[in-house]
Amino acid sequence: MPGTTTQLELRIGDHERSEAVTFLRRQCAEGRLTLDEFSDRADLVLRARTAQDLRAVLADLPALPPVPAAPARRARRWRLHLSVFSGNRQAGRWRPARHTIAVSVFGSMTLDLREAVVAGPEVAIHAYAVFGSVNVITLEGTELDCSAIAVFGSVGGSVSPTDETSPLLVRLEGVAVFGSISTRVRALRHAERGAPARASGE
Repeated sequence: MPGTTTQLELRIGDHERSEAVTFLRRQCAEGRLTLDEFSDRADLVLRARTAQDLRAVLADLPALPPVPAAPARRARRWRLHLSVFSGNRQAGRWRPARHTIAVSVFGSMTLDLREAVVAGPEVAIHAYAVFGSVNVITLEGTELDCSAIAVFGSVGGSVSPTDETSPLLVRLEGVAVFGSISTRVRALRHAERGAPARASGE
């Protein structure tokens, strides 16, 4: 009938959008979405005007976590990444531990978190650069809390403005001795967005 509005055509407000972003953040923390996927979908949610728009963004995500066929993998609490007189790069679809230790001695270390599968709302990175460098790459919107210090070295880099949609808090601490600890904010290249995620051994 003319003038009839179906349930799927109902207009939504800020409350519904906020609930949808919170739901997406939880899916990201549980490993169903990468940080990049969260960022893309959160943007779509904030631009949604109807209930049908929201359903399209959330259609492939369960309302509740599925019952696992086997015991869920427990997130690692600590993990060491070491670079001595060499280069070490972690990128693509990888799983940072809750406390990730990065040690670079006369070498270079890069931790790229843009497509990382995180086990919670925050990750702590303990960086130690001795005559070397540790570089952390994040997506725009990732919240960063840096308390690293430098002794005859440097600590710094770029950060991005954050808001209530920030999917991850990165706590960066450590020491640079005759070395550097830096952060960079980068978007994924178009080719990276369309490429399948690397196997994670699951």
